Amino acid sequence: MNGKWKRLVKWAYKVLPNKECEYKPYPPHMEFDFPIYDIKENYVFKTTFFDADGKLLPNVTSSTVDEILPKFSHISILAHWTNITQGTYGASIKPKAIQLRIYPGEVLLNNSECML
Repeated sequence: MNGKWKRLVKWAYKVLPNKECEYKPYPPHMEFDFPIYDIKENYVFKTTFFDADGKLLPNVTSSTVDEILPKFSHISILAHWTNITQGTYGASIKPKAIQLRIYPGEVLLNNSECML
C-alpha cells in the first residue's frame, strides 16, 4: 500500500519560524477508540473497566465515566489493532480499547490549604 501513514504515537511540538520542530516536555500520547452502545444520549461503553485491584466495574455509561475515571488517573489498556482506515491524509490505525484498568492518580498539592 503506497501513500502517507499517520503517526501512532504523537509528541507535542511547535514549529519555529525557521521550520524546525521544537518538542514540548510533555509525554507522548496515543488515540484509542472506545466502542459504545447507543442508548438515546446515555452511551454504554463496550470496553470492560477494572479498578486497580482488578475488580470488574459495573457498566460504564457516559453519565458515570467521570466518577469511574477521575482526573489525573493512570490507565493500562488492552487494545485490538486490526482496523486500518483510509482517510483524506493517508492511512491510519486506530486501536479499539477492549479492557481498561484504572489506577488512582497522585495529586501532589493539597488545594484545600494555602501553601504560600
